[in-house]
Amino acid sequence: MLPTQETWQPVRILRDQFESNVAALAWRDAKLAEQMRDWQPSCDYLVGFADRNLRLAKLVDGKQQLLPNPVPATSAAQIAKRLFPSGRCSEPVIVAGLDQGWLWATLFKLEIHTPSAPGHTPPLYFLTADLERLWVVLHLHDWKDLITDGRTLIFAGADCVAQAQQHMAANLHLPIPKLSVTVDPQTWANGSNIDSVTSFAVQAASNRLRQTSLRLDAQYSSYDAVDSMTNSSRPLRIMGITSRFTTFLQYSMRDWLEAFESLGHDTLLVIEPQNAAQFNALTFADECQRFKPDMIVMIDHFRGEFAGLPTNIPFVMWIQDQLPHIFSNHAGESQKAFDYTIGYGRDDCVHSHGYPSERFMPAMVGTNPRRFVPRRIRGDEYDRFACDVSFVSHCSTPAKTLLEQEIARQSAPESKRLLESIFDKLNARYEAGESVTMRHEFNEFISASLAETKLHVDNPAQLLNIFSHKINNAMFRHQTLRWLAELDVRLNLYGRGWENNPEFSRFARGVADNESQLSAIYQSSKINVQVSPFGAAHQRVFDGLAAGGFFLLRACPGDRADRIYRDLWDWCVANDVRSDAQLRKSADATARGYMEELTRINNIGPLDGGFEFMPGLAVAAAGGFTRNASTLWTEYDRVAFAGREELHERVGHFLYDDADRAQVTRGMRDRVLECMTYKAVAKQTMEFVTNDLLRQRAAGDDRQVMAA
Repeated sequence: MLPTQETWQPVRILRDQFESNVAALAWRDAKLAEQMRDWQPSCDYLVGFADRNLRLAKLVDGKQQLLPNPVPATSAAQIAKRLFPSGRCSEPVIVAGLDQGWLWATLFKLEIHTPSAPGHTPPLYFLTADLERLWVVLHLHDWKDLITDGRTLIFAGADCVAQAQQHMAANLHLPIPKLSVTVDPQTWANGSNIDSVTSFAVQAASNRLRQTSLRLDAQYSSYDAVDSMTNSSRPLRIMGITSRFTTFLQYSMRDWLEAFESLGHDTLLVIEPQNAAQFNALTFADECQRFKPDMIVMIDHFRGEFAGLPTNIPFVMWIQDQLPHIFSNHAGESQKAFDYTIGYGRDDCVHSHGYPSERFMPAMVGTNPRRFVPRRIRGDEYDRFACDVSFVSHCSTPAKTLLEQEIARQSAPESKRLLESIFDKLNARYEAGESVTMRHEFNEFISASLAETKLHVDNPAQLLNIFSHKINNAMFRHQTLRWLAELDVRLNLYGRGWENNPEFSRFARGVADNESQLSAIYQSSKINVQVSPFGAAHQRVFDGLAAGGFFLLRACPGDRADRIYRDLWDWCVANDVRSDAQLRKSADATARGYMEELTRINNIGPLDGGFEFMPGLAVAAAGGFTRNASTLWTEYDRVAFAGREELHERVGHFLYDDADRAQVTRGMRDRVLECMTYKAVAKQTMEFVTNDLLRQRAAGDDRQVMAA
């Protein structure tokens, strides 16, 4: 059925919508907007509806000629479903041809799903060779949002394919599409297609990377890293690379670079300019050529992951997360003479994956005291956040629910039995009022359950991660909250999902989503609690103390171990013991007592780990034994609690002794400002890298690397 004579309307009745779209287009592409505004159509166009479909026609010699409609709205939805079966856009796509614009609109309105880069919006490449058809379609749709969105790239005109091709080659920070749909075959001119367009861009990227690498090689051919790092007559140029598609790391990089600036250096932050962008090796190489860095810093990534970076300047990776690409043999093998690592996981990286021990410095994520600082709390903030005890965490999902989620991911019934068996053993410890934090305890549960179920797994580490980092994390924290709930105190829980936890929903107070709110929470709460099975020394505590908050800390057996390590080190220094062999030979009753106690805690002797113990102990000593709450704060014994009764006693005392609470806070805060800030980490990083470069020069290593 076609529209009747009476239902056809001139497309110009939608002139207001056209003008609105063109105004939006002018913001993105002034030239194309001017073309549309000045366009004189070859005939009059009509719009009508029939069978629930929009129809277009043109008047030729006073007669209506129906225009083909190969992709109506219903077909557009079907095509989108074939492209993205989940109904969510997950990668770039190119659409050649316009028709009535339904496919453009449908793809733009799809929900975006990019779990590997949360917040990334895959570009949509829309091509039309027919400017007159674009003029018509701009009357039909309200496309202001589509036109102004940075992910939408419209190329119009007879040379639209060449435009898209050149744009991809010139904007290689935007991901190149692999998916394509052809609405109008006439769009592809001179035999072009998606492959020819993208291969042109890929070749352009390859050529630019090769040329940039050659220029960088020439630029750094005579560069001397030692001279640059030790030259105090000029500031260093430090380039930090991060991504806007991280929830925390981009802000951590910001604070790290700010700390380098406070030490007198020049910095450059390299981050995607928009949500549609995704940086690559070429982007980094271009920035290196422009900025000429003396040092590159990056969080959770190492130089070997990217081609084109200069190799004879220091590159520092700060490990802040336990990611498989970092904790791998490939990553260890990729470490060259000027590659440095700081952060977590030194023992695993060095002894299991081959990272050079002399170029790995333990470091914790610190605080930025310019962002977290005691301040006068406004009345509305106090009314909202004041409480007796507060806890900030997103770990709100019950352990049982986490188990059910893991079981749902398994296909074999045997896997369910295994997971339930491990869970039951772990849960029994908590039901008895105890807790689990040590790796060997988890391994014992896993081994026993494997034996009971008569199963074998190729990767036990995966099971360890499920239970130690997910399920036990919830058990440990929620056990503490149950102890607090027994008290007659005002308890506030901040973070995602607490309102959905039936046991603790009554304490849920929403998400603290910025520094100002967190500072107000820390100061307005008489007591903040830090609870983690991985130890209480954590950036959240550093931030809270810097802001002036008071904290109680849940103790772990590992806390006790670090104090013994410190005592053992003091004994070694006093007795001039510097190696494992000397320790074995010279250990007296005191030293043997320390090592026996460490064996009881860790379930393995300090000299039985399969690698040299003393170098790692020396590294911990060089850092002042600050990685653990028990050795970081002299006030630890006063604020730490190991179980229910100690927690109740600590809360009962500090809730009502304002003076003591303030005194403890001052002491712990001073210690944080002394050694747990980004500035402290930046200073330690500079000293660490400089000292190693001087060591390499003394050994003659750096000249060999530069020659290579």
